[in-house]
Amino acid sequence: HYSTASFVLAWLLRIEPFTTYFLNLQGGKFDHADRTFSSISRAWRNSQRDTSDIKELIPEFYYLPEMFVNFNNYNLGVMDDGTVVSDVELPPWAKTSEEFVHINRLQGPEAVRALNVFYYLTYEGAVNLNSITDPVLREAVEAQIRSFGQTPSQLLIEPHPPRGSAMQVYLLLQSPLMFTDKAQQDVIMVLKFPSNSPVTHVAANTQPGLATPAVITVTANRLFAVNKWHNLPAHQG
Repeated sequence: HYSTASFVLAWLLRIEPFTTYFLNLQGGKFDHADRTFSSISRAWRNSQRDTSDIKELIPEFYYLPEMFVNFNNYNLGVMDDGTVVSDVELPPWAKTSEEFVHINRLQGPEAVRALNVFYYLTYEGAVNLNSITDPVLREAVEAQIRSFGQTPSQLLIEPHPPRGSAMQVYLLLQSPLMFTDKAQQDVIMVLKFPSNSPVTHVAANTQPGLATPAVITVTANRLFAVNKWHNLPAHQG
């Protein structure tokens, strides 16, 4: 199953600009309350017994807790059983939408134990097709991968650099007013480039084992530079 615009808007109807898009799709009105996304458990039950209500989960389920809260106090209606639709009803193991997102995006052994993983054939490198000698089995595996989706390749295998690390030099370049005069800086990053050629690539090397973290830059004319931190006195402004 693949996401469509209507499915995405059905999940995200509580936050703009998706609320406006949803209303445009619905002729200016919210959908019937009984069809509105109102409960995680209800959505799960419906997907098990109603073939017309199967919607692919969208990435926002794993990083956007705001999608579950009716911050704008929209009038989403009342269901036939008298239940007022507002915030999304979460599972009992999640006290807040932030906690739900955090637990819902488990990965690694914890995710396997919680069955929070896709079918194994959707993952890159899960099977070596060249090792399958049975042509019927190989055709079946290829059909499974081709017809039922593939999980995107994992882009990062290391944790993101922490706030205040060398990677934030990019933000400094984009926003010179990021630090106010009152902010005290124990460490200030100073970049010196050997030419006026524009920088086309910035990467942080902030591994814990390094004595001196650094930022590696590459310019348009292929000049590589290693830029290190300067320990300067705290700003007294």
